[in-house]
Amino acid sequence: MRIYLTNLGKYKEGELLGLWLKLPCTDEELQTALTQIGIGEQYEESFITDYENDLGLTVDEHASLTVLNEVAKCVNGLSADDLHLLQAVIELESVSISNVVEVVGRLNEYILHPHITNEEELGRFLWKTARA
Repeated sequence: MRIYLTNLGKYKEGELLGLWLKLPCTDEELQTALTQIGIGEQYEESFITDYENDLGLTVDEHASLTVLNEVAKCVNGLSADDLHLLQAVIELESVSISNVVEVVGRLNEYILHPHITNEEELGRFLWKTARA
């Protein structure tokens, strides 16, 4: 996951001052990024003007950097199969970014059947499963 972190005060003054930050990051890396875009004494607020992630998640411009970092840490530890499953759950259930960590904690409740692509195939699968 990457976010483009922007200095809000400078933005309001007509200047785009920001940088791409790869998540997860350490507290020190976050503080360095904030300092680089002028957050500190004169300017206090930042916001997200762009983002990239492979999960299809929408990132609000005022999303919590702490929450985003926790999500990135959680997702980084997943296997390729679990990432694929998580992507499917996010799409199916319209999961918000603030709920991703909770969903990851219960991924074992889901089963992905990539060979089922329509309702007829699902019906046949369920019928065979019920008969077994």
